[in-house]
Amino acid sequence: MENKTAGAPPLKGLYLEDSAEDAELVREQLAANMPQLKLTIAANKEEFRAALEKDGCDIILADFKVTGFDGFASLKMANELLPGVPVICVSGAIGEETAVGLLKAGVADYIFKDRPARLPAAIARTIAAARSIIARNKAEFETREARGLLQAFIDNTPALVYMLDVEKRFVLANKALGLLLGRPEGELIGKTRAEILPAEVAARHEENDRQVMEANAGRLFEESQDPEDKAGKTFLTVKFPLRGSGGELLGVGGISTDITERRRMQSELIMTNRDLQEKKRLLENFLYITTHDLRTPLVNITGFSEELAKDLQTLRETLAAAALPQGIKEKVNAALAESIPHSLDYLTDSVGKINRMLTALLDISRLGRQEQVVATVDMNAALKTILATCAWQLEKTGCSVSVGDLPPFRGDLSAATHIFTNLLSNAINYRKRDRKLEINISGKVNGGTVLYRVCDNGLGIKPGDLAKVWDVFYQAHVQSPGVERGEGIGLTVVKQLAERSGGAAWAESKEGEGSVFYVELPAEPGLKSGGKQG
Repeated sequence: MENKTAGAPPLKGLYLEDSAEDAELVREQLAANMPQLKLTIAANKEEFRAALEKDGCDIILADFKVTGFDGFASLKMANELLPGVPVICVSGAIGEETAVGLLKAGVADYIFKDRPARLPAAIARTIAAARSIIARNKAEFETREARGLLQAFIDNTPALVYMLDVEKRFVLANKALGLLLGRPEGELIGKTRAEILPAEVAARHEENDRQVMEANAGRLFEESQDPEDKAGKTFLTVKFPLRGSGGELLGVGGISTDITERRRMQSELIMTNRDLQEKKRLLENFLYITTHDLRTPLVNITGFSEELAKDLQTLRETLAAAALPQGIKEKVNAALAESIPHSLDYLTDSVGKINRMLTALLDISRLGRQEQVVATVDMNAALKTILATCAWQLEKTGCSVSVGDLPPFRGDLSAATHIFTNLLSNAINYRKRDRKLEINISGKVNGGTVLYRVCDNGLGIKPGDLAKVWDVFYQAHVQSPGVERGEGIGLTVVKQLAERSGGAAWAESKEGEGSVFYVELPAEPGLKSGGKQG
């Protein structure tokens, strides 16, 4: 007959038996049927204790009746010294009551000595059962350890963490959720939301759970976890379906983060932004009205200045024909020829300066009130128009302009026209008079934006002035003959229009060598980085 135990892992057994003959019979039976079992014989209580204390074993066999030591006593000793190792009682005839008592006391099985053939199977079955129990206990211990570790982890997060089964009952909840709901997290386990929260609040949460389980995918929700919503707390919750290893639906999990403060700050930011927009609107209206109202007296001053100039010419002609003493005539003539004209020129220049400043203020006030028409802007065509408009100015200064192939952008044509016209005017105004002005305009796609570059070889900007040139009415301190200073709003308009278009503007410069102005605007969808639409 084939030995089915061949190659089986080795086993160690201990047999308490005071009859050498019986012990030998059992040894022979096991040697024939369980060769992997190494059996140690203990003939009395002392040898039994010594063997238990010396080595561990997989199975203990014990005769019920050993001189001065019965089966109950041997079982107790075995359980104390080798807990968890199964004990089989091997004995002669014992009463039913004794057998039941042994089983209740913890004996795994009992075999009568006159049926030794049953022993190998009983040992194999008992060892397998014991190992199964040990494995189960170990798994339960590890599960408890893992659950304890998980609980400790989630209890130390401020977020609300929880799991519910398909019956809508909590199977996991952390301390933060318990604190919010006003009860220990352990009391939540096994309860439904309907048992904890008001019906309306519970129904909202359960509806969100249902959506997640039906979609079989995680989703984000804004929820209130407060039982009566007294605190007005808002949570951003991610919910996700829980599935077993076989794909079966086990329930739903959730992690809720308190975003109440974030929502409050967002609301305040929105209100502040609205307030700023309103103040900006009022300021723009004030600028518009003020500049408009100031123009009337300026027109009057200009008109009367022109009248005074005409009257001055009449006085000169009258004085030339008048018969006055030479001394008086010379004195009056000096006033008419020098003092009064000089005062009128100063008055005219001042009125012109104020008028230009009012025009600048009016232009700035219009920036916020003009509606942008967003479309695809062909910058090659737009720049041709801009250069044609500036042709006289460019020709007068002998300026050379080179333009690369410019990518289109998504925005307002009028804004682009103002931006590049002002950059050209700035380059012309701050050119070096001892060399020909050269302007190079190029552009490239950079991710989701188009970066335009306007480079000149003009006077350049001092490092200390570079950040200030964008400020309204700021004029760089340039000591160079022939510089035609503007009103100090051109670059302000460039920056504001670029930002209003969803872009940005900045500059790099080296004093005495020139400047590079960058304008970044939204790209037309479909443009590839580094080039035009592909």
